[in-house]
Amino acid sequence: MYNFLEVIENEIKKYAKKDSIRKCYFIFNLGLYKIDSFKIQNFLMECLNDKSIYVRYNALNSIANIGKGDKFIEALIYMSKNRIYINNKVFIEIIDKFKNSYEINKELARILNELNTKMQCLIINSFSKNKNDFFKEILLMKLKDESNREVRISIIKYFEENYYDEAYVELIKLLASKWWEERAIAAKSLSKYYSFEVENSLKKSLKDKNWYVRLNSASSILENNCTEEIIEEVLNQEDMYAKEILLYVL
Repeated sequence: MYNFLEVIENEIKKYAKKDSIRKCYFIFNLGLYKIDSFKIQNFLMECLNDKSIYVRYNALNSIANIGKGDKFIEALIYMSKNRIYINNKVFIEIIDKFKNSYEINKELARILNELNTKMQCLIINSFSKNKNDFFKEILLMKLKDESNREVRISIIKYFEENYYDEAYVELIKLLASKWWEERAIAAKSLSKYYSFEVENSLKKSLKDKNWYVRLNSASSILENNCTEEIIEEVLNQEDMYAKEILLYVL
């Protein structure tokens, strides 16, 4: 086995100078057969900075396939700091390889704030499909403190996909956000959270100046155990915005 590994390591210099197709083939096989050593990991890290998006993708994919969580986390931090990107869809597919790994998911949550905005949003998107409950508490805390609007919107969408009873208070607060996108997505997310407080907050949002906020508020009211009494109450109001949008979604 030692001789085989030595042969593979000796091939690194040769393939580092090859065209992207041959380099991708070599990198792909390192991951496929989980061939690992210090030199191989360094080579794969260097390939993350390659001009070819295919080389970058195969490098990250092979690091993931080899399965060393610490190296994968190191690769993500390196990519973030150096603004290295691959296709969003395949990035999430690579992250999803670890959806059943509690330890790696804990590490992803731990380093989330160290990553750039785009990578944070993609990882939160990946978390939406992952049923580890500790994400809910971490992301709710992050939502309360986060200033970046893109990240905040990703977290709001997360709580639409993943019900968390403690999140509804924060979602209600977001109905008063100065950003209409946040108000609209919060209104949509509240369709999953039924309570008297949610109902009243959504009824107030029917009067929002933004059409999408009103639309999502009306849709959530109808999805959220709506009764004839609620419909009558809204239709009997003087506010034309509220009446028009509710009639629109009925």
